[in-house]
Amino acid sequence: ANADVIRPLPKREMRWLQGLPEDAHVVAFIGFADYDLDFLTRAVVEILGRDPTAHLVTAGADLSVLPEAVEHAGFQARLHMLGFIPYSSLERVLACADAFLLPFTSRPVNLGRFPNKLGDYLAAGRPIVTHPTGDMEAWIGSTGAGILASEDPVEFADEVIRLMNDPRRCLKMGRQARRLAEGELSWSTLAARVEGFYYRLIEAK
Repeated sequence: ANADVIRPLPKREMRWLQGLPEDAHVVAFIGFADYDLDFLTRAVVEILGRDPTAHLVTAGADLSVLPEAVEHAGFQARLHMLGFIPYSSLERVLACADAFLLPFTSRPVNLGRFPNKLGDYLAAGRPIVTHPTGDMEAWIGSTGAGILASEDPVEFADEVIRLMNDPRRCLKMGRQARRLAEGELSWSTLAARVEGFYYRLIEAK
């Protein structure tokens, strides 16, 4: 987690800069991998359809299937796709969100990887809604930094909506996320572990 580069910024001010309504429910998704794009699309349509105050902000890949589905459902006014943005600007976009979406279904490609967006989400200090797949079980489920939801898009949407309607819960989970970004998953902590590993190899010779 780049906790020195991405910081929790004031939500209201950042929404004003992005042209988002201050009193809306905002979820965000960033990244370039589209492994779970179909799931994301179905969950987003559910969220926007059942919460008339909900908006989705995306940055990164061209998620062509997503805008088509959202437009077909009639919710295009509440979809804000920013495309590629400089990494230095990412914290201002992430700060607009009440919660982050991280579809991570149980499939081989997810079992063997750590999504880069997870570190950015944690550093931004907002709760994450994902699945109990691979590393998500340990880093989200056991730390209180977010919610491990069902792989049913309707039930996933239920969890997102309930979370956004509970500001205190969002705040508590967001603080846990930031604590994780500054601690166990910070670059300084991980670098120290790697350095220690090399020293142990040298001493073992």
